[in-house]
Amino acid sequence: MGALLPRDVFISYKNEDRQAADSICAALESENISCWMAPRDITAGQEWAVAIVQALQSSKTFVLLLSAHSRNARQIAREAELADRQNLPLITFRLEDVEPPPELLYFVGNVQWLDGFSGNFDSAVKKLAEFVRSYCKDKKAGQVYAFGSAVAAPRSTPAAPVNLTPSAAPSDAGASTGGNVRSDLRFDPERLEDLVRDLAPYVGPMAKVLVKRAAKDAKSWKQLYDALALEIPDSAERRKFLSKRPV
Repeated sequence: MGALLPRDVFISYKNEDRQAADSICAALESENISCWMAPRDITAGQEWAVAIVQALQSSKTFVLLLSAHSRNARQIAREAELADRQNLPLITFRLEDVEPPPELLYFVGNVQWLDGFSGNFDSAVKKLAEFVRSYCKDKKAGQVYAFGSAVAAPRSTPAAPVNLTPSAAPSDAGASTGGNVRSDLRFDPERLEDLVRDLAPYVGPMAKVLVKRAAKDAKSWKQLYDALALEIPDSAERRKFLSKRPV
């Protein structure tokens, strides 16, 4: 089998949301934005897992459809993890006013949010098309995007300003790759990922963004934990978080 043709968008969804996925795919492709989605693009006889991996490796962006059906979303959680490792932009398209289940929460912190419910489906798809088109254009030109935390964040998550403008590529030679939290070499990337998991129960999907931001200025693990604790409004929860701080 020859190499898979590059696609602009990989669409990840639960089978129950197939109709919405088909509508989004059709709308994007009508704008000449190429999409990959299962099972449509899986060749007969091809192993499902192999097809997913190959498609993610050849895609430029990852769009996750989020709804009440996303509970127990083991398959799309795996796809989100693979997309994160590929350092793909993750865009969450909410079909309903729901928050990510625990298995997805970790991967959708530093992502773009679009709300496609309450009569906003068509406008959200339009925004999605505009973002993907701009991202792919600037990536081709050798530019990268500095992503904000959300276009439309869940109600329980503080919204942060969105930066959808091209910026210079990161120059820190010590940055980690594969979608992990980046920081100075004084912080071990794997331990930073653990820190994101520790913080997520208190601040939700913003955890990854906050850790990445705080790690740029902190000089030690103690300073890093202290800075992040300020993001937790409840004093009891703040103390619980700080109890995990390295001595």
